[in-house]
Amino acid sequence: MTQALHIFRKDLRHQWIELALYLELLILVGFLIPIGWPGHWTSNGILQWFRPLVVVVPVFWLAMITRLIHDEALVGNRQFWTTRPYRWTSLLGAKLLFLLACIALPYFVMQWCLALYGGVSPFVAGFLVSAAKHVLIIWIPLLLIACITSTFASTFFTTLASLVVWTGMLVYLLGDNGPLADAPFVRFYLGLILTIIFTALLVLLYHKRNVQLGRILMGCTALFFLLLIYSMSNMAPASLGTLLLKARYHDGAAPQLHLHYVPAAGHSTKHEEESFGRTAITLPIELLGLPNGNRLHNAAVQYSLKADEYSYTSPWNPTTLTADGMMLHLPSSLLKKAWDANTHLSLSLAAEEIAPGEPQTTDIRNRFAIPGGGSCDAVNPPYESRSAVTAVVCRFAYSVRYPMEIDATMAPGCAVPIVPMQVSTHEGNISFDPLIHWPVNFGPRVLTGAAKGCQVQSLTTTVYHPVMRFRTSLEIPSIRLADYLGH
Repeated sequence: MTQALHIFRKDLRHQWIELALYLELLILVGFLIPIGWPGHWTSNGILQWFRPLVVVVPVFWLAMITRLIHDEALVGNRQFWTTRPYRWTSLLGAKLLFLLACIALPYFVMQWCLALYGGVSPFVAGFLVSAAKHVLIIWIPLLLIACITSTFASTFFTTLASLVVWTGMLVYLLGDNGPLADAPFVRFYLGLILTIIFTALLVLLYHKRNVQLGRILMGCTALFFLLLIYSMSNMAPASLGTLLLKARYHDGAAPQLHLHYVPAAGHSTKHEEESFGRTAITLPIELLGLPNGNRLHNAAVQYSLKADEYSYTSPWNPTTLTADGMMLHLPSSLLKKAWDANTHLSLSLAAEEIAPGEPQTTDIRNRFAIPGGGSCDAVNPPYESRSAVTAVVCRFAYSVRYPMEIDATMAPGCAVPIVPMQVSTHEGNISFDPLIHWPVNFGPRVLTGAAKGCQVQSLTTTVYHPVMRFRTSLEIPSIRLADYLGH
């Protein structure tokens, strides 16, 4: 421990200038980020010109981490530090301590201050999730790349090439839209596996100082994760993602919930052409047994079409059930073959049932808390030649596990119709802004002459909570898709 602290103090002396500039940059970024928040205005327009400075933060991360590692470089065998009685455990511990105390901690303090400025508590699970993402997706990979390179230029170009190749491969494997449906436990398992492998690689590099082996293993690790992400995100019938989905959504867990097909006399003609050669159609299929007020969350459907000349089984796709029925996404090439045939359709729906909590009404104040860990501000947009129209902006920290519904009560005589705002789930991110923002009654439709004098009096918030996850199936012996495609 004493040796690790000695190395840590040495790194502080070597990087005190970079560290001082980094802290000043974080302070500046902390002032710049709120300028872009909805409902936040500033009279100093010059600050807008400095907002692009936030992209300098990752450059500081790369420079500081590279110099940190290259002070005792692992590449080569003629470094001065190898002649000193350094234990590899002390050296690795000192580098990790510097990463956490001098790079990560100031950044998270800046984000926590932004959260407090936005009225949101930083001590929520969403912040911890994003902290783990920063460590595993940004800082530790930069640390590993610096370990297998010898100069800042080689570290920079290796990082840039890795980022380009990684992003290109993910887009190629997953497509522009990412995973087709929710593959449960993916983030947890990937994070756990990342932690184990990254720990093993760091220990190997510092214990053995075998850089060539480390480079080979890092390349194999990148390839392994590409295949692992694809297998978990690909929701084809025999994929790992489907196995995880079935493990999470149990068949028969909710026997009172079942699908029902009601062939209408006047068939629906609602359909929509989509990208990637798919067509969305709505079939008259309803879910019976769902209690009044309850909703489905993360609903996905898999279907099979069978006829004499063809057979097709879809991957799991997100779906919605409305008063019109269930939406399916069908390949356009399949419709050309099966659109006018009597087809046997098999459906399997996986979803989570969620129930609304007790609605809670909150009167509008300058700043007030709402259920679900949110904080709202009442703001008056400063538009000239228009009366001030009260708007409300609600903010949440990183992630929202379950949907919320926020309804605004307007002042008497207001002619502007208000539709309840649906706050969807948000899985968190690694962006510089620690908050997500949901404007209520804030937009061009409201800020018009017809809305003069309209003010929000109160907000009614309904937070949904989980009931159960389930799977249920439906067999339709004969159906003509052409009846639901229009003419």
